[in-house]
Amino acid sequence: MNLKLVSLSFASCVLAFNLFAAEQAKSEKLNVLFLFADDQRADTIAALGNPVIKTPNLDRLVRSGLSFNRAYMQGSDAMLYLYDVLPTLGGMCGVPPPPKSDGINFSAVLRDPSRSGRSEMVFAYKDVQRAIATPDWKLIRYPQVNQTQLFNLQADPYEIHNLAADPKQASRVAELSSLLKQKLLVAGDNPNGRRGGKNEDKDGVP
Repeated sequence: MNLKLVSLSFASCVLAFNLFAAEQAKSEKLNVLFLFADDQRADTIAALGNPVIKTPNLDRLVRSGLSFNRAYMQGSDAMLYLYDVLPTLGGMCGVPPPPKSDGINFSAVLRDPSRSGRSEMVFAYKDVQRAIATPDWKLIRYPQVNQTQLFNLQADPYEIHNLAADPKQASRVAELSSLLKQKLLVAGDNPNGRRGGKNEDKDGVP
């Protein structure tokens, strides 16, 4: 099927939904929660302005299809885990979360995007990588090779300039490394990184 027809069909569906919502709003508050998920932000596509990432196939779709490059929506930069989605949607619908869920109900953020989410998030990939991110900073550890990266997410959102070796950031590296270790211990994580490396403790965190 022609991509333009598919894109146009999608646009028609969105338009129909908006017309339906407008009509319903005249008489009563619309009791619909509309979710739309995607695999990447718009600025992760080269054709839409990313100067670093190469996305030739997506760029071709942008050129030959229909691109919504002036669409705006209310959103939030609040940091949430994927498992926060369940209790958050439950909170929007008045459904209590599962009793043993580690997720947090952030439905208040959806109602007021100026509110904050989690103060930090921890990430892991096998025994190769551990990381921690705050709204402003991200520290990544590679325990197998005893390497550290530090990025200023506000000034460097594409994570190009590693500041870990900058003497001015030494205290920040130490602070985030300590916080990362604490969070990993709480999560029961025991990274299988290189043991006993120079300037490295048993958990692979300097």
